[in-house]
Amino acid sequence: MKTKILTTALVLGLSSAAFAAPSEKPLYRADDHAEHFRGDNFRRPAPMPLSWTSLSTVKRIQSKQTIAVGGYKAYSKLKLEASMGSTFIDKLVIVFGNGSKQVVELDKSLAMRGAPLVIDLEGKNRRIAKVVVYGKSNRRAAINLLAA
Repeated sequence: MKTKILTTALVLGLSSAAFAAPSEKPLYRADDHAEHFRGDNFRRPAPMPLSWTSLSTVKRIQSKQTIAVGGYKAYSKLKLEASMGSTFIDKLVIVFGNGSKQVVELDKSLAMRGAPLVIDLEGKNRRIAKVVVYGKSNRRAAINLLAA
C-alpha cells in the first residue's frame, strides 16, 4: 500500500514539476507583436469603401433648387449623379449646420450615362443643413444627391 502511495506521489510530483518549468520562449511577448508593425514589411490596411447615403432626388431644375438636408449626421463628400435626362449645373452652394457656406463653381453637365460629380467638403466631417443647386435641366431630367 505504501508503495502505491509513494509511486502516485512521485508521478504527480514530477508531472507538475514539468508543467512548472519555464519553456524556452514565452507564448506571447509584447515585443513580438510590435515587430509586426515596424520595418519595411508594414502594410497599411486597405481604406474602407465609402458608403453613399441618398439625401434627395431632384426633378427638373429651373434656375435654382433648394434641397433641405437636416439631420445630425456629418459628411465629408457630396456626389451628384443623373438618374434621368441631362442637367447643366452652374454652381452649388452648400450651407453647413453652423451657417457657414461653401460655394462650388461647376459649369458642368450631368448626363445619365456620364460620370457623377464628386465634391470634397471643406473641413473634415461637416453637418449639412441645405444644398442650393443653380442650373437648368431638360424636361425629364432628375439628379440624385448623395453624401458620404
